[in-house]
Amino acid sequence: MEAVRLTVRALFSLHEVYYPGDKWLRQAIIRFGLETEVLAPFDRLWTAGGNVAENAVEQIAALSGLMDQVEEYEPG
Repeated sequence: MEAVRLTVRALFSLHEVYYPGDKWLRQAIIRFGLETEVLAPFDRLWTAGGNVAENAVEQIAALSGLMDQVEEYEPG
């Protein structure tokens, strides 16, 4: 969970928007216009299905996608 929190905080910071904390995070992603690039992998973290191993692989892939966005971000 901490890796997700840090990654999403970094994305909010790069986009120069306020990080609202965990409770309203999904709504804040939509409100601040980050949905196209952030919402899909963020949702994949919580909707991964299957057995435990498949779930873990899906969640790691989603987190990796969010981390890639932090690394590849170019201010526009």
